[in-house]
Amino acid sequence: QRLSAMGEMSAKVAHQIRTPLASALLYVSNLNKGNLAEADRSRFLSKALFRLQHMENVVADMLSFSRVGEIGQDIVALTDLIDELQIAMETHLESSGCTLVINDLQDDIAICANRDALLGVLQNLISNAIQVTGEGGIFSLSTSPVKQHRGIPSVDIKLTDNGPGISENDLGKIFEPFFTTRAQGTGLGLSVAKAVIENHAGSIWVESTGSEGTTFNIRLPMVKSSDLNGLSPT
Repeated sequence: QRLSAMGEMSAKVAHQIRTPLASALLYVSNLNKGNLAEADRSRFLSKALFRLQHMENVVADMLSFSRVGEIGQDIVALTDLIDELQIAMETHLESSGCTLVINDLQDDIAICANRDALLGVLQNLISNAIQVTGEGGIFSLSTSPVKQHRGIPSVDIKLTDNGPGISENDLGKIFEPFFTTRAQGTGLGLSVAKAVIENHAGSIWVESTGSEGTTFNIRLPMVKSSDLNGLSPT
């Protein structure tokens, strides 16, 4: 079964690379034409670079997918993580005409996590929301302490957008490797996010009406507030 799964994934990776590679080769071959107009040359070059960038994204996502088990264990204050997220996404949000609103952020919540991996998950979710909503997108991020059914103190991180929502047919597929509704999407971002969260003993799920708005929920085990005293400044 594992060999079969590896073969299936290899075939999908090959397809993800072969299609843009074939297009890039076609555009580059046109650059050799001696009578090619400068405007056409520039257009072919731009299209070739675009396809090569897509291949680079596929490879980068595959590397992330293969390294999700490499999870460090640092005590991270949630306020620090959200501050880093705002700084990291500031330029992207401004250039796309979108807004990120932070709600209900408590100072005494910490989690045991790989800071970079978790930050990457949140960045990916916001980047996806930007692409879906476009200009005018408003994203609300909130946190709240909860108790799981086993009594483990946890924290919920919710990211809600005002986009068109996700269809009921797609809701059950979005965390599957290589599933994407975007022409240039790799279909690996949410798979990586799911693997990262689960490696942190957490869970991630999505809620959407299919017509307006989507909420991604992340639940992670919470560190005792007394452990925050051991945090060093970042």
